[in-house]
Amino acid sequence: MLLLIVVGLVNSAPTPSIKNEKIDNVQHRIQVNEQLRLYENIPNLVGINIYRRDQIKDDVVFTEEDFQKLQQEELLLEGEKGCISSQRSFKIDPYYNIRIPNNASIFYTDLLIVQNRALIIRNDFQLSEVNLFSTSIKKTNTQRQIKMTHNQFTFPLFLHNPKNRQIYIISEQGGVAISDSISLSENNFYIETDLPFQKRRQIYNVFLNEKIYVAAGSEGVDVYSYEDSKLKYESSLKSISNSKLHIYLNAYDIGGNQDYLFILDHQYGLLICDYNFTLLFTHSIQQAHNFDFYKNTFFIVAEAVTKQDFVIEVFVNFTDQTSFNNMIYIDSVEYFDLRVYEKYALLIGNDVHQIVYHSVYRGFINPVLANDVFFNQYYLYEAIQWQDKLITLSRGELRTWIVTEQKSNVICSSSSELTQIYQVYLNISQENKFELLKKHHAFQLYIKDNSIINKENIQIVGIIFLTLIACVWIGVIVLYLLRRKNVQLLKIENQTKKLVEEVSRDKEGVGMELTQV
Repeated sequence: MLLLIVVGLVNSAPTPSIKNEKIDNVQHRIQVNEQLRLYENIPNLVGINIYRRDQIKDDVVFTEEDFQKLQQEELLLEGEKGCISSQRSFKIDPYYNIRIPNNASIFYTDLLIVQNRALIIRNDFQLSEVNLFSTSIKKTNTQRQIKMTHNQFTFPLFLHNPKNRQIYIISEQGGVAISDSISLSENNFYIETDLPFQKRRQIYNVFLNEKIYVAAGSEGVDVYSYEDSKLKYESSLKSISNSKLHIYLNAYDIGGNQDYLFILDHQYGLLICDYNFTLLFTHSIQQAHNFDFYKNTFFIVAEAVTKQDFVIEVFVNFTDQTSFNNMIYIDSVEYFDLRVYEKYALLIGNDVHQIVYHSVYRGFINPVLANDVFFNQYYLYEAIQWQDKLITLSRGELRTWIVTEQKSNVICSSSSELTQIYQVYLNISQENKFELLKKHHAFQLYIKDNSIINKENIQIVGIIFLTLIACVWIGVIVLYLLRRKNVQLLKIENQTKKLVEEVSRDKEGVGMELTQV
């Protein structure tokens, strides 16, 4: 279930702008049983509305009820079909997977991909390696055990530093480092243990920019620097402030880009700071515990007053230091984490997960056209895009998925001849999320049967066939009559000839009698 407004999270949007653009009307001609696909190569096309009309009119006002009625009618038609819109969506298919041993207290917690190999780690600090191929994945037989204190609540995390070629493994018990270029099976594999990572009650997330930042809940944010491969503990950030606000941190998540550091505080929400730890502005949301972002689109997981987690999409304007709550997702999945990629966001639940589009103003989206995608994987902890695939790690499984984008389009086809007229509206998103370009035009569709065996040709062939049959029968009758006539003529001729012969015999008999007298 998708909610656009949640009490306590409502805020006003900038005035949306819709630009209408008329494009030329066109004609399309196809054959029976041929499929015509339209508009699927238009960039940033977020939705299509199509209406069947009796004639082309530019001033007709359409409603969503008209659209839904047409979609239902077209889907119910048998044989004769016409055109129907297909809205953008994603298709996710499992590709290959491997099972990894686990139980209620021992399970895998994090995944890191370096080139064509994946590292996975368990909460007892056993490190394993998986080789990734385009068509398969293969777990090696080599494991490495890191000697660190752990329990069933330990949750070690990876952090890759490509500058010094180090992979850090960090938990509340401290941290170690390994090289990103040495396989676990190699003899020169080593684990660096003398590192200054601080022990904390709990570690929520880690982030690397020019420095390393560790979100440690109410213990703040730990900051580490590194020079010449040497890691140094700098400080623990307990609070953050500006001229109007002073916040004692309860840091549940952390991230950033080149210009800003983002701290997700459990009480105050998303804190946007500079790297001098000056608080610039906030996006207030209570009980928040996870976030991710792409450019200036943020997704945040938070707990509602009903104790149910929900996900909110937020547009952040760094220039004027404002933010806007866009889409809100609740009820569909029991959310607890998420990942945001260039084209979609993955909303992670306990066992069911949801793929959604992002970065389109909610006022430009028709909920009827929303095609969110769901898939299952129990206890999913990490998801990373690798090549053209999505690699996911759960407690006991490493799985590869193929995620395919299915773009908005219009598909026309019919098993019989027809002629129709359609009015089409194309909704195209712009760089400014609150601007929409709406292109519209009409097209005429002609579907003809040009095959040798079609209805018209069958009729012609039928007429010719019947004509031939009639001609044959007429010929047979004529031949019969002629034959009958010939028989009768022959009979008459025979009778005449016989009569003539009898007359001749009679004459000869009379002559003989006279001679005798």
